[in-house]
Amino acid sequence: MRRQLALAASLFALVATAEPKVKWEAGTGCDQLATPVVSEKSVFVLASRTPPPDGVADGVLKAFDLETGKERWSVATQGGTQGPATDGDVVAFVEGWTTLEGNTSSLTAVVAKTGERLWSTAVGGGQGDFRSTRAPATGGGRVFCAVHGGLAAFDARTGKEAWRVKEAEAVYPSPAAGGAVVIYGRKNALTAVDASTGKAKWTYRTEGETYGLSLLGSLAIATGEKGTIVALDAATGDLRWALGGESGATARAWGMSVAWINKGMTHVVDSASGKETAAFHSVLHEAGGFGLRLDHEGPLVGCDMSTGDEVWRATLPSRPSLPAVAARDVLILACQDGQVRAVTLPSRAK
Repeated sequence: MRRQLALAASLFALVATAEPKVKWEAGTGCDQLATPVVSEKSVFVLASRTPPPDGVADGVLKAFDLETGKERWSVATQGGTQGPATDGDVVAFVEGWTTLEGNTSSLTAVVAKTGERLWSTAVGGGQGDFRSTRAPATGGGRVFCAVHGGLAAFDARTGKEAWRVKEAEAVYPSPAAGGAVVIYGRKNALTAVDASTGKAKWTYRTEGETYGLSLLGSLAIATGEKGTIVALDAATGDLRWALGGESGATARAWGMSVAWINKGMTHVVDSASGKETAAFHSVLHEAGGFGLRLDHEGPLVGCDMSTGDEVWRATLPSRPSLPAVAARDVLILACQDGQVRAVTLPSRAK
């Protein structure tokens, strides 16, 4: 009996730690890829080509079949490296660049099933505006995007502007939309507005700019330029907890917890209390039930989310970029050779 149990345990470990394999790969023809976005059965990737010194950037938005990697459609764009956003029916993205002449970016929407262009509207301030426009957010049939001088909401199907909030300071980073609110940052403040009307709901004062902003359940998680991370009640703006770090610290989701990256370490923090529950001596991203990191020699390494210990590693034809996106039984990765790759996950993460 003991031999049978030992054999079963060995077989499980072998399956669980087997090196993931490339299920499919698809080319973009570009050298700069944004983090892919998955919706239902499609993978959307915004990619661009590095422009020559005297040239203009161009790129593509491509849709691939999640199961096979077969290209469904491709739309030419004016460049752009911020990830797209989708509500399942419409894919919205920012195209264009900030150059020595200013920000000429536009917010564009296409039909998710076909790639048909629906509308496009300028969001950059043109000459004299040198702040890059960040990625949009979607929710409730609308697209929310930073614009020159504030934040605006547009009807996802028609592009008609629903409301606009004017700000003296540039909106940064990308807005976070969830439920009835849209939250955005600007210098020395975080603000939440009603997603339907744009009316202010609350403002929380910060020190400096907000570098990272995301929603995790009922919490808004934000990191500032001085490394501070704050967790706010998304509905009221009340402070739940705060942690102080060094400049460059970031935060990201870790299952239903929060991963705080500070001084080259990943600190896992309970989202309700802000108390640390684990710490690892590496910088990790979470996807598919694993902590992910890139080995200095190139392989993608999957780690146990509780201990940080290595569980598997995958050697790919080209170094991937993180974060990755998990969907069904695969990780979707944007790689430095311009390819999008779907990598199978070990069975225990399915």
